[in-house]
Amino acid sequence: MLNVDVSEPPTANRPAGYQVGDVGDFSLSATVTPRTITQGGAVGVTLELRGTGNMPAQLPVPVLPGVEWLEPEVHEKLAPDGDRIAGRRTFAYVVRLREAGVVDLGAFQVPYWDPDRKAYDV
Repeated sequence: MLNVDVSEPPTANRPAGYQVGDVGDFSLSATVTPRTITQGGAVGVTLELRGTGNMPAQLPVPVLPGVEWLEPEVHEKLAPDGDRIAGRRTFAYVVRLREAGVVDLGAFQVPYWDPDRKAYDV
């Protein structure tokens, strides 16, 4: 018989944007290509979420004037690693830019509960 003790992480000090179930230890990296386009063009933004645990299936995109994020293409390579799931989930976005000049695409944050440290992290 297998007994599993499941409990929700504490609500105290829970970071904004945390989704119940985002539990593990994650890191996030991003690339943008191309770095220069003509006005009204688009860039590709690839986000790679790596780590162990229950990774988010989607990421909230920054909402900024003149920046339109299209639905991402999502790929994953996850596998058991001892008693955990580990690997990566990649989100490939096309981002349309309507403004001329240097454009700030905003920031992505992934709030999660780290059960080993018994603490939230972003």
